[in-house]
Parts: sequence; C-alpha cells; structure tokens
Amino acid sequence: MKKILFLLLLLPLMVSAQTYKYIGVEDGLSNRRVYYIQKDKKGYMWFLTHEGVDRYDGKEFKRYKLMDDGEELNSLLNLNWLYLDHESTLWEIGKKGKVFRYDPLRDQFTLVYKLPEEKIKDRPAPKPLSILTTATPAEQLLSMPKSADSP
Repeated sequence: MKKILFLLLLLPLMVSAQTYKYIGVEDGLSNRRVYYIQKDKKGYMWFLTHEGVDRYDGKEFKRYKLMDDGEELNSLLNLNWLYLDHESTLWEIGKKGKVFRYDPLRDQFTLVYKLPEEKIKDRPAPKPLSILTTATPAEQLLSMPKSADSP
C-alpha cells in the first residue's frame, strides 16, 4: 500500500507537459504572414515573413533584412524557403535564384548566389521540391538543367 501511495505521489513529477505560446505581431513579429519556420541548434526560432527573416529567442524578435545591391527584398516576389543544413547553417532560397546564407559572426544574411537576370526570364516556374530529396539546396541549385544557350 505504501508503494502504491508513493508512486501516486511521484506521478505528477514524472509527467511533463508541453506549453505552447501564441506569438504574433504584437510580440514583435514583423508580419502576420509567415511562410516558413525553422529552429536552429541554439534554440532560436527563425520565421520567413512577408517583411524578411525574423529570429525569436523566446523573449524578443530581431528582424533581418535581405539585401541585394542596396535593395531590400520582400517575400511577395522574392523569398521562398528557409533551410537549415546538416552543419546548422541557415539558408534563405529565393524564387528568382537568389540564395542567402546567415553569417553568425556578422549577425546578418549575405547574398551568396544570384542567377543572372537573362537566365531567369527563360526558365520555367520553379517546381515544388520533393519531400524525399536528399540533396542540399546548393546541390539542387547546381544540378538545375542548363538551357541550350548556356556555356
């Protein structure tokens, strides 16, 4: 009887519950339209929104602008996908062939690849990536078929 009573008293300590918290614009999120969410190994939550990329540390948000030659990009035309690779590098891959990498030392996103404008016009619209793909975004980008006029 004592063992059963002891187990019943310890039961609440053994059961743990998850707590969910709603976060939104009133908490500092840059836009209510969120396209993609990633969680990195440090526990930061990254949100791709209409305004760019937001990082949430559990208390506050920090907004990151994605810049291309001094022009800020927004998701309406340019942003598409957040990806965290096996080395915990965060990438933002755009609809128009622009790839940004998060640099934790400089605490900013850097444009690392950009398709030339003339190649974008001739390409068909991007197709959704298969869930079963094992290639990294960079490998997928490099394996895109070349057009007949490509060198």
